[in-house]
Amino acid sequence: MSFQHFTISGPVLVEPRRIGDSRGWFSETFRADLFDANVEPVTFVQHNQSM
Repeated sequence: MSFQHFTISGPVLVEPRRIGDSRGWFSETFRADLFDANVEPVTFVQHNQSM
């Protein structure tokens, strides 16, 4: 997961990494420890997405 900060305070572009094969893909779209370190503390723990 990468975090891009901008010159103005506030917005952060969060780009999750997609891991896939012939069956589909998995993407960890949220992780509290990474958000705490790169954006700001949040109140939920993890969010994943698979297709």
